[in-house]
Parts: sequence; C-alpha cells; structure tokens
Amino acid sequence: MRHISTAILLVALSTGAWAQGINSVVITPQNPTTCTLIHIQFNGSMPQQANLTNFTSTISGDTMYVTFFAAGNGGQNTSFTQGIDLMVPGAGTWVIQTGFVLNGNQVGLNTQTINVAVGVTSDPGEYGELTGLCTGGAAIPLLSILGGTPDPGGSWTDPLGQVVPNGQFVPGQSPAGFYIYNFDVNPPCNDTAQYIYVDYVTPSAIPGLNATVQVCENWGGTVNLFDTLGGTPDTGGTWTAPGGAPHSAVYDPLTDPCGAYTYTVPGIAPCPAATATITIQCVSQPNAGSVSAANDTINRCYNDTSEVLSQFVTGEQNTGTWYNGAGFAAGPYNAHINIAANGPGTYVYVVPGGVCPNDSTFIHVVLWGDSIVGCTVGMDEPVDGFSRFELMPNPAQDQVTIELERDRDTGPAWIEIVGVDGKLLRRASLTFNGLFARTTLGVGDLPRGACIVRVMGDQGALARRLMLR
Repeated sequence: MRHISTAILLVALSTGAWAQGINSVVITPQNPTTCTLIHIQFNGSMPQQANLTNFTSTISGDTMYVTFFAAGNGGQNTSFTQGIDLMVPGAGTWVIQTGFVLNGNQVGLNTQTINVAVGVTSDPGEYGELTGLCTGGAAIPLLSILGGTPDPGGSWTDPLGQVVPNGQFVPGQSPAGFYIYNFDVNPPCNDTAQYIYVDYVTPSAIPGLNATVQVCENWGGTVNLFDTLGGTPDTGGTWTAPGGAPHSAVYDPLTDPCGAYTYTVPGIAPCPAATATITIQCVSQPNAGSVSAANDTINRCYNDTSEVLSQFVTGEQNTGTWYNGAGFAAGPYNAHINIAANGPGTYVYVVPGGVCPNDSTFIHVVLWGDSIVGCTVGMDEPVDGFSRFELMPNPAQDQVTIELERDRDTGPAWIEIVGVDGKLLRRASLTFNGLFARTTLGVGDLPRGACIVRVMGDQGALARRLMLR
C-alpha cells in the first residue's frame, strides 16, 4: 500500500443528538477524470470535547482506504463536517472506503464506488490580440479574443498578475498588456496556457479607476471625489450624482445621497467619452443607547462578583465593549462583569463606529463596604490570621511583589491569580520567614485588565484586586 495525500483537518461542529460514527459521506464530482481531484465530504458525530487529529489515505488493489482519526471524550455527542481533496488513483472503477476511528476504535465505515475516466489535456486556444481599444465601452470576454477552439473553465491573469474577475476585460478599468489563460491540472495531465495582448488607442481619454469609499452617514467632512479615483485620471471631466443629475467633485455626507458618482472624460476621436465610478457606501452611526437618570448610578456590595450592566441600557447595539473605571476592558455587551475585581467607578459602554466616531454611554458603580446592611466582608477586609496583605506595584506591568504578615502560624498558604472570569491564571507556594512572607511573580504574559490575587490557606482566603496594564 502507498500513502497518496495528506491535509490539514478543519472541523465545523454543531450540536445534535447523533450516535458516534459516520452520518454520511458525499464524493464529488460524480464523474471525475484523472485530471481532477475528488472531494470527500465526511459528516460524522463524536463527543463534544473530542477532536479530529489526522487522516490517512492508502490504496490496495482497486480500493482507496480513507480513515479519519479522532480522540477525546466528554460532553454530549455532536455532529461535525470535514472535507478533504484527494488525487484520483487512475482511470477505472474504484471503491472508496471511508472509516472513522475514535480513541483507537472503529466506530463507522462507508463504502462507495466511483468511475474515473481518462483525463484529456485542456486546449487553451491560440494566441490572440486586440489593439486600438477605446477606454470606454462594454466589457469584452477575454475568451473571445483567443484563436482556435479554447476549452472553457480556465483562469485568467492580467498583466499585473491579478486574477481577472469573470474573465472580462473592462475598457478603461482593465490594464493594457499581456493576459494569460491557464489550466492548472493534476498529473498525468499537463498544465496548459495561452496569451493574448490587449492595447488601447493612443492617445486615449483616461477617466481613472473605479473605487469605493465608505463615509459616515450624516457626519464628517467633505470628500474630494476626484482624489479617490484610482490610476491617473485626466482632469477636465464632469461628475454626475446617482440618478444622473450634474454634481460637483465634492461629496458632502450631510447633504448628498449615497450611491454611484460617475466621472466622465470627453472622448478623443474616434473614441467616445470614457467613465469611472466612485461608489459611496454610507455607514450608519453607532448607537450605545442611553441610561435613565434612575439607573445612571448603581450601588452594590463590595464583594459582588457578577453584574450584567447592559440591563440598565436601552436602545443600544450589542456589538460594543464595557470598560471599567480604570479604562480596562471589562467584557462584551452582555457579559457578567466581576465588579468586585474591576472595582468601583464610571463604567463606559463603547460601540465602535468604524469610519464613524465611537458612541458611548456611562454607568457609575458604587461599591459599599461591610458596614452596609446585607453586605459581607469585602475583598479589602483581612481574614482571621492575616494582619497585612500588600501588592506592589498596583497597577502592575511585568511583575508584582506580594507581602504578607500574619498574627500567628496558620499553616501552609499559597498564592493564586484568578481572572475576572474565574479562570486560574497562576499559582505559587508561599514561604514564611516567621510570620512574614514576600514573593515576586511575573505577570507580563497575563491578559491586561483586572484580576484577583488570592492568598489561600487553612483559615480561608484573602483577596486583593490587581490591575495589569
């Protein structure tokens, strides 16, 4: 047996109540040739926390064996889709046997038969040229310029090495020069290519190249349309607005409509006028919503760990981010924000605007201490056994020094750094010299923003908020 192909596995997962195994296998094209690849679309199911690891493909006799391997357990079974492309073994009738192995055990097998025809080398046609073109006029299919009887389905590349959309030469927009028509195929077939040459009348009216400009709807300064044209447009042309009405070369987002603005350059005989288009795309201004006077300040206990601030905002978009009073990101729109870790202050909800200015709304958060009825010991309150807990510096950037003092020996203790989402980021043991301990931890690789530093021991836990910047 011989190995014939490998690929990177990319998996699309979706929930579903499937048994572990193969749900279906689809092979395309239906009638491949020796010049084409076959695409195997593998649809299976496995535990949610399992992952595809690799696949193998081998040939024995007239059978191609394709096996997908996965490993892992945990979670309900979920469906997934994986596609791979393989070289066809040769002309004739082939059996494609697709297997699925999970944690070393085969959990599915699919068998199909395909008929592979002998591939024929594609004909790219004969050299052609088209000169004396005007810079205005309708698009020209490049295939029509080739001589002979070229096969369809090849790809076109322009003189700048760029792919030609739909194989169309657009006068005034497409560059002059040599264009390549190419068939890139698999062995045993051969790659083939042909050239054509296209050129304009000299001199020609040059209107510039089409372009698209995004502006903020009903906001911002004016745009000089001529300056946004690509290429080297001739001066002295005229502009028309969407609908064909005359327009100046200046677009004003406060008064002008969105759409296509056309620049027309008078033709040079024997050619007609040439045009280029600037498409103005208007982007709506962002909306961060508003907070009522009754909700612009909220009072919470100093050790409250979860607050959904978006519940106090109305009319907002859900694409923004919350920032705490220190300016660090606290979470996306509907996040459960750990306000004990992020601290009191003015929280800002910011919706990005792109070409528009960002929009913001504000909520003031006040954290009460344990003297308020209903609040328990806050994060800055010492617990039994500890008399001092210091973080230096705070905010920190690359490292933080932790100093502790306790009033008696309370047994072993250790340090934990926890993110505002509760994820453990770092753990280190503490060594006491009598009742005093001092240790320095590197934090340069941790996410910027708020986190919690906890001292853990037999007597409980003591926590401080640390800002990383």
